[in-house]
Amino acid sequence: MDQFDVIIVGAGPAGITAALILGNAGLVTAVVEKERFPRSKTCGDGITPDVIHQLGKISPELQHKLIQVTETTAYDKLILTAPNNRTVVVPLREDRGFSRMYACRRIDFDRMMFDHLKQQGTVQIIEDCKVRSVEADQYAVKVNTSKGMLTAGLVIGTDGANSVVSKALRLTEMYGSDKAFAVRAYFRGIDYGEHGISPRVIFYRKLLPGYFWVFPFKDGSANVGLGITLGIIKKHHLKLEELLKQMTTSKEWQQMFRNAKKEGKVKGHIIPLGERGRPVSGQRILLAGDAAGLAHPLTAEGIGNAIRSGRIAAAHAQTCFLQDCFSSSFNKNYDKEIYRHMANEFRNFRNIQRLFRYPAILNSMARLASPRMVEILTNPDTITRLLAWRFLPFRLFCLMIRNR
Repeated sequence: MDQFDVIIVGAGPAGITAALILGNAGLVTAVVEKERFPRSKTCGDGITPDVIHQLGKISPELQHKLIQVTETTAYDKLILTAPNNRTVVVPLREDRGFSRMYACRRIDFDRMMFDHLKQQGTVQIIEDCKVRSVEADQYAVKVNTSKGMLTAGLVIGTDGANSVVSKALRLTEMYGSDKAFAVRAYFRGIDYGEHGISPRVIFYRKLLPGYFWVFPFKDGSANVGLGITLGIIKKHHLKLEELLKQMTTSKEWQQMFRNAKKEGKVKGHIIPLGERGRPVSGQRILLAGDAAGLAHPLTAEGIGNAIRSGRIAAAHAQTCFLQDCFSSSFNKNYDKEIYRHMANEFRNFRNIQRLFRYPAILNSMARLASPRMVEILTNPDTITRLLAWRFLPFRLFCLMIRNR
């Protein structure tokens, strides 16, 4: 029976982040991954400024590596389209540090992080190893895997939306409004028109408060997909694969997709959306990333908060060993720290998500989005202040009216 200080289940962004920090801290750490790298992961492939910022906090080398690798595509503007087809162009200015958007296929992004961890040589990596169950008591955690039993003082579950580790906490099932479902396919030969190879986010009436996206790559291909909350899908009996086909063959987008060819199959995945107060820990167990349900409530982007939660989990794990305390009550401090960093984001964007169900609101926002307003809202300092505001939707509308 192999014994470790910490076992991290899942080698996605949250797990790799925690492993990098704990390995350097001197704790005997293992990362258990059910697949063998490189492995595919269904995702929109968009890399937000927050992801770049979070990478810089764990490793400036990793941050610059992502920007410089040939698999990464950089964007200098984002194109938003309201339900009435009004377009807003959002400049992504490079002179604001890492405020640009990028695209990188998840198979390449995750492999880059995984290879960086292997190069450090500070943790044991166990690939092609499925975790069957996790049992914790006051003395240790037992992790039953396809390669035998492992034990540790602490387990960090970063094993995604269908987390096996989270089952050990016996958490209540999330509501439909707390989850989104997204589908994506790769296309080649898309006509991007006057705006060139820039990402598109299209707010289509049938998808609200979800959206349709096109994230191009410089090799001529693009990630094309759409996502919406499970509650709306069930209420209206929507079939997302059919909706994706309708979008790419509709008259509205005929020019863009007239010569486009789909490559491979349409794939889908569940995304647990962030909500304040949901438990993310238990006795000798911490959850991070999608296993904790921390994706952005409006965009469903999850990599930024995955890396952020991996950092917080690693810091708390070190405190557990320093104080020799792993109880459920002590680990509530981890929950508090997670929501200290994310509660404002979850509250504000949950409220905006509710408003985005109404096309008239999105149409009004597009009409009020003057160049000055876009300039204000793409300033990182402004974004930080906005997230601290209460009643954000109301105050945002007031700000837009004053600067139209």
